[in-house]
Amino acid sequence: MGSNLEQESPKRLVNVRDFYIAKTEITVQQYMDCVSADICNPPHWDDQTCWMWDGYKWTYGIVSNVFRQDHMPVTCVSWHEAKKFAQWIGGDLPTEAQWEYAAKSGGKEHQYPWGNDEPSCQKLNYNYTCISATSPVCSTPQGNTLQGLCDMSGNVYEWVLDDWFENHHGAPNHELARCKSPTCEIKDDGMKLYRGGSWIHLSTYATTSFRYGDKANSKSLGLGFRIVKSIQK
Repeated sequence: MGSNLEQESPKRLVNVRDFYIAKTEITVQQYMDCVSADICNPPHWDDQTCWMWDGYKWTYGIVSNVFRQDHMPVTCVSWHEAKKFAQWIGGDLPTEAQWEYAAKSGGKEHQYPWGNDEPSCQKLNYNYTCISATSPVCSTPQGNTLQGLCDMSGNVYEWVLDDWFENHHGAPNHELARCKSPTCEIKDDGMKLYRGGSWIHLSTYATTSFRYGDKANSKSLGLGFRIVKSIQK
Protein backbone atom coordinates (compact mmCIF):
# COMPACT_ATOMS: atom_id res chain seq x y z
CA MET A 1 0.00 0.00 0.00
CA GLY A 2 1.16 3.55 -0.73
CA SER A 3 4.09 4.92 -2.73
CA ASN A 4 7.32 6.84 -2.19
CA LEU A 5 5.58 10.22 -2.48
CA GLU A 6 5.41 11.95 0.89
CA GLN A 7 1.61 12.07 1.17
CA GLU A 8 1.43 8.38 0.17
CA SER A 9 4.45 7.12 2.12
CA PRO A 10 5.78 4.93 3.48
CA LYS A 11 5.02 1.96 1.25
CA ARG A 12 4.07 -0.95 3.46
CA LEU A 13 2.38 -4.34 3.60
CA VAL A 14 -1.21 -4.39 4.87
CA ASN A 15 -3.29 -7.49 5.64
CA VAL A 16 -6.71 -7.26 3.98
CA ARG A 17 -9.45 -9.79 4.65
CA ASP A 18 -11.97 -10.79 1.98
CA PHE A 19 -14.76 -8.32 1.28
CA TYR A 20 -17.34 -7.42 -1.34
CA ILE A 21 -17.13 -4.03 -3.04
CA ALA A 22 -19.64 -2.42 -5.38
CA LYS A 23 -18.77 -2.71 -9.07
CA THR A 24 -19.81 0.90 -9.65
CA GLU A 25 -19.96 4.19 -7.89
CA ILE A 26 -23.39 4.61 -6.34
CA THR A 27 -25.69 6.07 -8.96
CA VAL A 28 -28.24 8.84 -8.74
CA GLN A 29 -31.02 6.26 -9.18
CA GLN A 30 -29.71 4.07 -6.35
CA TYR A 31 -29.28 7.01 -4.01
CA MET A 32 -32.72 8.44 -4.80
CA ASP A 33 -34.27 5.11 -3.76
CA CYS A 34 -32.89 5.86 -0.29
CA VAL A 35 -34.29 9.40 -0.47
CA SER A 36 -37.70 7.99 -1.48
CA ALA A 37 -37.57 5.70 1.56
CA ASP A 38 -37.16 8.79 3.79
CA ILE A 39 -33.77 7.56 4.98
CA CYS A 40 -31.32 9.72 3.02
CA ASN A 41 -31.22 13.45 2.50
CA PRO A 42 -31.56 14.61 -1.11
CA PRO A 43 -28.31 15.46 -2.88
CA HIS A 44 -27.35 19.11 -2.38
CA TRP A 45 -28.00 20.11 -5.98
CA ASP A 46 -30.27 23.08 -5.34
CA ASP A 47 -29.27 24.64 -2.02
CA GLN A 48 -26.00 26.16 -3.29
CA THR A 49 -23.88 24.25 -0.77
CA CYS A 50 -22.25 21.98 -3.36
CA TRP A 51 -18.71 22.98 -4.37
CA MET A 52 -18.59 22.95 -8.16
CA TRP A 53 -16.32 23.72 -11.09
CA ASP A 54 -17.97 26.01 -13.65
CA GLY A 55 -15.26 25.65 -16.27
CA TYR A 56 -13.24 28.58 -14.94
CA LYS A 57 -13.30 28.54 -11.16
CA TRP A 58 -14.59 26.71 -8.09
CA THR A 59 -17.83 28.14 -6.73
CA TYR A 60 -21.17 27.25 -5.16
CA GLY A 61 -24.27 27.09 -7.30
CA ILE A 62 -27.21 25.15 -8.71
CA VAL A 63 -26.19 21.85 -10.27
CA SER A 64 -27.05 21.27 -13.92
CA ASN A 65 -29.52 18.54 -14.89
CA VAL A 66 -26.66 16.83 -16.75
CA PHE A 67 -25.36 15.55 -13.41
CA ARG A 68 -28.76 14.36 -12.17
CA GLN A 69 -29.43 11.55 -14.64
CA ASP A 70 -30.21 8.10 -13.21
CA HIS A 71 -27.01 6.36 -14.29
CA MET A 72 -24.63 9.14 -13.31
CA PRO A 73 -22.64 8.74 -10.08
CA VAL A 74 -24.40 10.60 -7.32
CA THR A 75 -22.53 13.73 -6.22
CA CYS A 76 -23.02 16.58 -3.76
CA VAL A 77 -23.44 14.29 -0.75
CA SER A 78 -21.41 14.58 2.43
CA TRP A 79 -19.43 11.79 4.07
CA HIS A 80 -22.18 11.39 6.68
CA GLU A 81 -24.85 11.08 3.98
CA ALA A 82 -22.78 8.55 2.02
CA LYS A 83 -22.32 6.47 5.16
CA LYS A 84 -26.05 6.57 5.93
CA PHE A 85 -26.84 5.19 2.46
CA ALA A 86 -24.26 2.43 2.91
CA GLN A 87 -25.73 1.41 6.26
CA TRP A 88 -29.26 1.50 4.81
CA ILE A 89 -28.40 -1.35 2.45
CA GLY A 90 -26.36 -3.26 5.01
CA GLY A 91 -22.87 -2.14 4.05
CA ASP A 92 -20.38 0.59 4.82
CA LEU A 93 -17.92 2.90 3.14
CA PRO A 94 -14.66 1.11 2.29
CA THR A 95 -11.67 1.70 4.48
CA GLU A 96 -8.71 3.33 2.78
CA ALA A 97 -6.89 0.00 2.69
CA GLN A 98 -9.87 -1.83 1.20
CA TRP A 99 -10.29 0.86 -1.43
CA GLU A 100 -6.65 0.78 -2.49
CA TYR A 101 -6.51 -3.02 -2.50
CA ALA A 102 -9.53 -3.11 -4.83
CA ALA A 103 -8.20 -0.30 -7.04
CA LYS A 104 -4.94 -2.22 -7.46
CA SER A 105 -6.79 -5.29 -8.79
CA GLY A 106 -6.21 -7.17 -5.55
CA GLY A 107 -3.06 -5.50 -4.26
CA LYS A 108 -0.96 -5.60 -7.43
CA GLU A 109 1.78 -3.08 -8.23
CA HIS A 110 -0.57 -1.08 -10.43
CA GLN A 111 -0.30 2.68 -10.74
CA TYR A 112 -3.81 2.72 -12.21
CA PRO A 113 -6.68 0.21 -11.96
CA TRP A 114 -5.91 -1.17 -15.43
CA GLY A 115 -2.15 -1.46 -14.81
CA ASN A 116 0.69 0.93 -15.61
CA ASP A 117 -0.18 2.12 -19.14
CA GLU A 118 -0.66 5.85 -19.65
CA PRO A 119 -4.13 7.31 -18.95
CA SER A 120 -6.50 8.12 -21.81
CA CYS A 121 -10.15 9.05 -22.23
CA GLN A 122 -10.83 5.40 -23.12
CA LYS A 123 -9.70 4.41 -19.62
CA LEU A 124 -11.09 7.17 -17.40
CA ASN A 125 -13.01 10.44 -17.34
CA TYR A 126 -10.53 13.04 -16.11
CA ASN A 127 -9.03 16.52 -16.44
CA TYR A 128 -12.15 18.24 -17.84
CA THR A 129 -10.99 17.13 -21.30
CA CYS A 130 -12.78 13.83 -21.97
CA ILE A 131 -16.20 15.34 -21.37
CA SER A 132 -17.03 18.40 -19.31
CA ALA A 133 -19.18 16.52 -16.80
CA THR A 134 -19.49 13.21 -15.03
CA SER A 135 -20.17 10.21 -17.25
CA PRO A 136 -22.60 7.31 -16.70
CA VAL A 137 -20.97 4.68 -14.50
CA CYS A 138 -18.91 2.05 -16.35
CA SER A 139 -18.54 4.19 -19.48
CA THR A 140 -14.79 3.45 -19.76
CA PRO A 141 -14.45 -0.36 -19.46
CA GLN A 142 -10.84 -0.28 -20.69
CA GLY A 143 -10.00 1.28 -17.34
CA ASN A 144 -11.60 -1.42 -15.20
CA THR A 145 -9.68 -3.46 -12.66
CA LEU A 146 -8.93 -7.09 -13.44
CA GLN A 147 -12.01 -7.99 -11.38
CA GLY A 148 -14.23 -5.67 -13.43
CA LEU A 149 -14.62 -2.72 -11.04
CA CYS A 150 -15.52 0.46 -12.92
CA ASP A 151 -14.32 4.04 -12.41
CA MET A 152 -11.85 3.38 -9.62
CA SER A 153 -9.91 6.16 -11.37
CA GLY A 154 -11.67 9.29 -12.55
CA ASN A 155 -15.32 10.22 -12.93
CA VAL A 156 -15.75 11.14 -9.24
CA TYR A 157 -13.61 10.93 -6.15
CA GLU A 158 -14.94 8.44 -3.60
CA TRP A 159 -15.38 8.94 0.14
CA VAL A 160 -13.71 6.30 2.32
CA LEU A 161 -14.26 5.54 5.99
CA ASP A 162 -10.96 6.76 7.41
CA ASP A 163 -10.12 10.05 9.05
CA TRP A 164 -7.69 12.23 7.11
CA PHE A 165 -4.03 11.76 7.99
CA GLU A 166 -1.28 13.47 5.98
CA ASN A 167 0.58 10.22 5.26
CA HIS A 168 0.86 6.57 6.27
CA HIS A 169 3.39 7.09 9.08
CA GLY A 170 2.06 5.28 12.13
CA ALA A 171 -0.74 3.58 10.20
CA PRO A 172 -1.73 0.02 11.22
CA ASN A 173 -0.87 -3.06 9.14
CA HIS A 174 -4.49 -4.15 8.78
CA GLU A 175 -7.46 -2.97 6.74
CA LEU A 176 -9.53 -1.50 9.58
CA ALA A 177 -10.23 2.20 9.28
CA ARG A 178 -7.72 4.60 10.73
CA CYS A 179 -9.91 6.83 12.86
CA LYS A 180 -9.58 9.15 15.79
CA SER A 181 -12.82 7.74 17.20
CA PRO A 182 -13.68 4.04 17.56
CA THR A 183 -16.79 4.23 15.39
CA CYS A 184 -15.42 6.61 12.71
CA GLU A 185 -18.32 8.92 13.50
CA ILE A 186 -16.98 12.46 13.89
CA LYS A 187 -18.21 16.02 14.01
CA ASP A 188 -19.21 17.77 10.80
CA ASP A 189 -15.98 19.78 10.70
CA GLY A 190 -13.78 16.69 11.07
CA MET A 191 -11.60 15.64 8.13
CA LYS A 192 -12.29 12.50 6.09
CA LEU A 193 -10.46 10.84 3.21
CA TYR A 194 -11.41 10.39 -0.42
CA ARG A 195 -9.68 8.54 -3.24
CA GLY A 196 -9.62 8.01 -7.00
CA GLY A 197 -9.57 11.30 -8.91
CA SER A 198 -12.41 12.92 -10.82
CA TRP A 199 -13.63 14.26 -14.15
CA ILE A 200 -12.19 17.66 -13.22
CA HIS A 201 -8.68 16.70 -12.09
CA LEU A 202 -5.38 15.66 -13.69
CA SER A 203 -4.48 11.99 -14.04
CA THR A 204 -1.86 12.37 -11.30
CA TYR A 205 -4.79 12.63 -8.88
CA ALA A 206 -6.33 9.43 -10.26
CA THR A 207 -3.58 6.96 -9.35
CA THR A 208 -4.34 4.03 -7.06
CA SER A 209 -2.24 5.54 -4.27
CA PHE A 210 -3.16 9.25 -4.43
CA ARG A 211 -5.02 10.38 -1.34
CA TYR A 212 -6.63 13.55 -0.12
CA GLY A 213 -9.25 14.71 2.34
CA ASP A 214 -11.84 17.32 3.21
CA LYS A 215 -14.34 18.16 5.93
CA ALA A 216 -16.89 15.40 6.47
CA ASN A 217 -19.75 17.80 5.74
CA SER A 218 -18.27 18.91 2.39
CA LYS A 219 -20.26 18.41 -0.78
CA SER A 220 -18.69 18.51 -4.23
CA LEU A 221 -19.69 17.94 -7.83
CA GLY A 222 -16.55 15.84 -8.20
CA LEU A 223 -17.11 13.60 -5.17
CA GLY A 224 -19.28 10.50 -4.71
CA PHE A 225 -18.81 7.05 -3.17
CA ARG A 226 -19.15 3.28 -3.47
CA ILE A 227 -19.80 0.74 -0.75
CA VAL A 228 -18.40 -2.50 0.69
CA LYS A 229 -19.77 -5.44 2.63
CA SER A 230 -17.73 -7.64 4.92
CA ILE A 231 -17.55 -11.38 4.36
CA GLN A 232 -18.24 -13.18 7.59
CA LYS A 233 -15.93 -16.13 8.25
